Amino acid sequence: MTNIAICAPATPITHEHRDALLALVAAEYPSHRVTFHDQSFERAGHFAGDDLRRLTALLECANDPAFDVVWFAKGGYGSNRIAEAAVAQMNASARAKTYVGFSDCGYLLAALYRAGIGQSVHGSMPVSARSEGGRAAIRRVLDWLGGDTSGIEPSLDGTTPAAAFNLITLAMLAGTPLMPDLTGHVVMVEEVSEHLYAIDRMFFHLAGTLPRLA
Repeated sequence: MTNIAICAPATPITHEHRDALLALVAAEYPSHRVTFHDQSFERAGHFAGDDLRRLTALLECANDPAFDVVWFAKGGYGSNRIAEAAVAQMNASARAKTYVGFSDCGYLLAALYRAGIGQSVHGSMPVSARSEGGRAAIRRVLDWLGGDTSGIEPSLDGTTPAAAFNLITLAMLAGTPLMPDLTGHVVMVEEVSEHLYAIDRMFFHLAGTLPRLA
């Protein structure tokens, strides 16, 4: 049994998102158990609760030895505001966990990777569970958590260290205390709904700040 805790370090999800994911897991993944932190549905302006509430929920999930995985509910914006404080307060149980998310939660995954805490995984999040395309991405995460590696990027050789980010998140991470050392890594980026000039501008910035990659 893989015990998965879900919290929202950035923005909230709805109970409909919860119900869609729970239905999928119940129907197709009997070896997984999913627990949503109540904070996932709270709202304080843009955020899923204020910074302290989001930080507290994340630490409750990460530091609880009953959970194997912490799955971030949704991106948006906000995980960067609590990332440094979170990694500073994580215990031995947190260091043994897998953390899954992408988009804005890439800030938190980067901070965890930099600190050597757990395994950071770039993957879809529960907010996607209500659409058919989203459920396909969710299945890849759940399959991987069950030991199926077929959803991993096929170009990776399994030996060279690799990291993945949304492009805007990586560009904003560069030069901050959250940025891990990516020397010698394969760095994969994704982005949608951006003008080509904006993508070019972000790569221009990254070309001057990233170390020598693989």
